[in-house]
Amino acid sequence: MNTPSPSLRGRDLISPTIAALISVIVNYGGTFILVFQAAKAAG
Repeated sequence: MNTPSPSLRGRDLISPTIAALISVIVNYGGTFILVFQAAKAAG
């Protein structure tokens, strides 16, 4: 059998981790913008 080395598995986790972080930042950023605009509209 050809089992991947631990370092290869670590590298395989980097891309999904970065994608997840970008997703979280975009989601919170969108929510923050909505809250900020609502506060601005309310005065």
